[in-house]
Amino acid sequence: MLTPTSFWSQWNVDPWLLLPLIVAAALFVRGLRRAGSGGAVTRGWGPIAFAGGLITLFVALVWPLDPLSDALFTAHMVQYTLLTVLAPALIVFSGSSNLLLEGLPERASARVIDWWNQTAFPRRAWRVLTLPLVIGLIDVGTLYFWHLPGVYELALRSWPLHALELFSFLVAGLLAWRLVRHPSRRGLRGYGVTLVFLMSTSILGVLLGMAYFFTSPWYSIYQISAPAWGLTPRLDQQIGGIVLGVVPEFFDVIPFLLVLAALLRAEEQRAEDRIDAGQIGPA
Repeated sequence: MLTPTSFWSQWNVDPWLLLPLIVAAALFVRGLRRAGSGGAVTRGWGPIAFAGGLITLFVALVWPLDPLSDALFTAHMVQYTLLTVLAPALIVFSGSSNLLLEGLPERASARVIDWWNQTAFPRRAWRVLTLPLVIGLIDVGTLYFWHLPGVYELALRSWPLHALELFSFLVAGLLAWRLVRHPSRRGLRGYGVTLVFLMSTSILGVLLGMAYFFTSPWYSIYQISAPAWGLTPRLDQQIGGIVLGVVPEFFDVIPFLLVLAALLRAEEQRAEDRIDAGQIGPA
């Protein structure tokens, strides 16, 4: 059991978590160098945000925060927030994910592009996976499924299941923030769908956070470990409920306002185009 005295010695150096981060960082650096040497230097905050996303993943997965989640529910909720909110938001809005492809050897990069362009199945699967309804089901489904008491404690005892849990959190976050960044790909209706998505997932997150705050402890595994950190199991769960019910929803206000502003701009542009086309007269 992790204790305050052993915290700094409990870095998670499991190769299944560490190697993907190292490979992603190496591809990112190589892609950034190749983009610069080719004259198309990536400027602005994009690469910095992408690097920040990788650092956030390092903190969530390798830093002792992951072992601490075995001892404190609050730590788990902080980890959940990093994997579903901060890290994916930085990666998606950086617009620099293509640098990973640039970082591959030229032959490998060409093969990946050819496979994508010539194979129908992955493109069809991607179109289904990025439907707003599907993204909403994945986002809410991962939150509620992995926090069922039986499933949650089983994942803490099984490393493969725990790794799958963390991976699903990250995937859900990446898909959700991609929808926020590209709502216009489905026309004006896409803005409204994205706003409904944000409101619905926020409400469901708040409801689960409130359930944690107002009910007795759900997970027996923290009955022993939480007091070692000076917290009762109930207080630990209440703090975790606040983290879940408040922090992600605070971040959701930002994309909500961004999507709403983009919708207003699109409506204004649509009205101007109709005026230019002579369909309606100016007010």
